[in-house]
Amino acid sequence: MGTLVCATWEPAGNVEEIQRLIRQRVRELENRLSIFKQTSQVVALSRILNAGSEDILKKFRSSLFHSSNVYSLAESVEVGLENHDAGAELLFRLEDILQANRFSSDLARVMEASVKFANLTQGAFYPFLGRQMHVWKKLVAERANREFELSDSIIDFGGIAKGYAADQVRDLVVSKGGKNVVVSFGSSSISIAGDPVCVGLQSPWEGLEEFGHLLLTHPALSVSADTATRIGSGKRVSHVLDPSTGKPAFTDLVAVLVCTADGMECEAWATAFLVLGLERAMDLDATQQHIDTVFFTADGRVLASPNLQITAHPGVQQWLEAQRVRTQ
Repeated sequence: MGTLVCATWEPAGNVEEIQRLIRQRVRELENRLSIFKQTSQVVALSRILNAGSEDILKKFRSSLFHSSNVYSLAESVEVGLENHDAGAELLFRLEDILQANRFSSDLARVMEASVKFANLTQGAFYPFLGRQMHVWKKLVAERANREFELSDSIIDFGGIAKGYAADQVRDLVVSKGGKNVVVSFGSSSISIAGDPVCVGLQSPWEGLEEFGHLLLTHPALSVSADTATRIGSGKRVSHVLDPSTGKPAFTDLVAVLVCTADGMECEAWATAFLVLGLERAMDLDATQQHIDTVFFTADGRVLASPNLQITAHPGVQQWLEAQRVRTQ
């Protein structure tokens, strides 16, 4: 999936065999969920939808974005019912396609979770913007003089599949007797089992490399961020698209960290909150008592759930205050 995978654990049993099983499982997930492989199952599913079933995706999208105030929580009851109906219809159609083509349970689980969190976030998380996302990533890559292969997939699991994969690898190691397991996919999606883990937190702001660290006690963590944001400057680069516009999501949030029991849920909420912006994200966050969050704002503020144990490096608070004063 275009990322680095790292797994550590206290040795148990045949370490080389566990390593082999991890590599095998990661290859399986790559072949099923990655849009970077033209032979993957998710790309095959996209082609089937393109061939005649994409209408159900359009109906689902319309049900999410029918209101001029797309993310209005006041309408959540009425809109949620309509979204549920369209989401149920989409899942019913997809179930037939998945079974007919003998697609994997991995693909089915991630698809089901994607529809669920698209509903819960009122479309702020929406993994069916594949073409628009690929075009935007290609433009960013070209500006950075990097190669990027443009995919024709209308589904992009980049905002949820790594969380699922990290949980899968963690559970695999645990099933083989491994203890104190830590699995990281690209450092933005982490799954653990056993003792709490001290996780370093990079800074999303230009001029500050590291913010501090978090003592991770939840089974999973995900971060969605627009890095190298200059405090007080309007110049930013966003890797996340606002599904309601198809354009980069520039809000007053530059990074969001989410901790909970499930890696897919962490990823979906982190992406959604970054799209929504601080006020709407905090309103929605308040309805999800089982997750803990950290919001990093464009003007240098950090707002964290009281359950999280976060420590900033010495001098960071003073640096942030100085940046805010400079830009006033």
